[in-house]
Amino acid sequence: MRNMLAKYHPSNGRRWHVVRTKPRKELLVAAQLRLRDVEVYNPTYHWKGNGKTHVYERAYFPGYLFVRAELDQVGSSALNWIPGLHGLVQFGGRPAIIAESLMISLRARLCAVEQASDQGLPRWKKGDPVRVTRGPFSGYSALFDERLPGRKRVRVLLALLRSGANGGNGRCLPLELDAGDIGKRHKTRRGRRRH
Repeated sequence: MRNMLAKYHPSNGRRWHVVRTKPRKELLVAAQLRLRDVEVYNPTYHWKGNGKTHVYERAYFPGYLFVRAELDQVGSSALNWIPGLHGLVQFGGRPAIIAESLMISLRARLCAVEQASDQGLPRWKKGDPVRVTRGPFSGYSALFDERLPGRKRVRVLLALLRSGANGGNGRCLPLELDAGDIGKRHKTRRGRRRH
């Protein structure tokens, strides 16, 4: 972790500032700033909306970007002409400066949040058999579909109607449950029992 944070120490007199963007224009503005050789920090997370297959990239701080630059060199007035950018966040007519220690803490905290979101849930794969252990569907078998982003929630497919003697094709009901409400389903053996 120390090596990771070492690269964020100040260099060349650059200071961290905050710029305000138009709604959902953070990625566009970040690309434009990088073309002007300005260091940009735009923490994002992946979000899949309403069960769709497309994954969106969302900003942790919508409408804001952290930039490290020497404003005398870049020119604060030049920043106002970037498409999608409202300007620098200012207090009393002076650009706000973010302490380097705060930026290091922020990066470390967001890194810890990302790691924590991957922990604490079993590593189920799509199609793994699971059993609902709590709630109104307790005791039912289901198939794991996906982990829902940002929460300890999962989606499972509950088999409702089965046709044929072997339980062939049928309808599945997607359910969103707490991850603690499901457990691994053990395969049952068929055939005669040995004594």
